[in-house]
Amino acid sequence: MKLEIKSVTKKFGSFTAVDNITVTLTNGIYGLLGPNGAGKTTLINMLSTVSAPTEGEIICDGASIKKLGATYRSRIGYVPQFPRFYRNFSTKEFLLYMASLKGINKKRAKERSDELMEKYNLSHLGNKKVGALSGGMKQRLGIAQAMLNDPELLILDEPTAGLDPVERVRFRNSVSELAAERIVILSTHIVQDVEYIAEQVILMNNGKIISQASPEEITEELDKKVYIIGCNKDQLKDYIGKMSISNIQQHEQGYTLRIISNAQLPDLQAVKPNLEDVFLYHFGGETK
Repeated sequence: MKLEIKSVTKKFGSFTAVDNITVTLTNGIYGLLGPNGAGKTTLINMLSTVSAPTEGEIICDGASIKKLGATYRSRIGYVPQFPRFYRNFSTKEFLLYMASLKGINKKRAKERSDELMEKYNLSHLGNKKVGALSGGMKQRLGIAQAMLNDPELLILDEPTAGLDPVERVRFRNSVSELAAERIVILSTHIVQDVEYIAEQVILMNNGKIISQASPEEITEELDKKVYIIGCNKDQLKDYIGKMSISNIQQHEQGYTLRIISNAQLPDLQAVKPNLEDVFLYHFGGETK
């Protein structure tokens, strides 16, 4: 699949949520990274046809998704930020019901549901009511329903919100396995989710794409802008007021600060930047 977002703008009255975005997506994992309110969910809603652009168009394999309609929707899977489940359905009933909505015949629906329940460690929960599932179980169920039609485009909007660290690692591993033959869009403000699995990072803020590159390339822009320095308790408050600090580590001798600075600081030790540094640099306020 090839997905082209061409000069897409979305307005709500006088407010512009997505502002003239152009980007082309092919198979692989794309981390759509930005702070809350950046326009990520609005863009996701347009890609999943929940809403339509005010201006511009989205093209799938040469045809407008508006014209493709149900044909396009049959090729996508979507896990929204706040998925809604039928609480009184069992896990198995829910997947079978969702398969019927996707137009999958009964035999294939049963086969596919069984496959996905095993893949996402849900088989032992087949008769458990969805309303009684934990957050991590519901997240796995959400991905399973999105994969029922073996989509060529998988959209995940803030998929790890509320998951514990073990569930988050399990989720990332599952997503990595899915990306070989499909486009996966992982929209989040959780940097680690993107840093470990995304092949391309798309930074978004105020409705615009401000950068797109591999995680390695996108961190290079902060080369010689990230430093570490040791300080004591009395110095800490002064540094916090003057410097953009991405991490504070406390130890017996005092503190080690990780500092982002546009100015060259030759007296300090420069370190290799990471994606969390990039996030703070672009979205964390003024960098000294």
